[in-house]
Amino acid sequence: MTDQLFGYWTKIKGERPFPSEQEIDLADIRDVWDHCFLIQIKKTADIIDYRYIYMGESIKEAYGDDLTGQSVYSRLVSPEAATVVSKFHKVLDTLSPVFDESEFVNLQDNVIKYRQCLLPLGAREGIVDYILGGMSWK
Repeated sequence: MTDQLFGYWTKIKGERPFPSEQEIDLADIRDVWDHCFLIQIKKTADIIDYRYIYMGESIKEAYGDDLTGQSVYSRLVSPEAATVVSKFHKVLDTLSPVFDESEFVNLQDNVIKYRQCLLPLGAREGIVDYILGGMSWK
């Protein structure tokens, strides 16, 4: 699943560092869309806010709740929140995809083992406005 999403992202970005969020065509990734999430990034002088603006059904199940519209910081507790945010920061710092395999305890106290990719999206060169994530888990 993550390979399929990464392949699609690579195709639409072409020679650019990353594509824009508007270029994502859900018809092209409908087979994996339930395993995806979309994070909107808002920067202020003091903080970078990561907000879930889409969570596929599989992601909601893995997390143990629907966090759509909520800040990443609002529901996750350390050390999970710090780990998640550090991966988002890495996408912003490198302007490149991040691949990860690990585990976390979800909001229902279940251990979730996962493999994910985090893909930068943005309309302006050098500025990541969104992160498209894809995750397979058990």
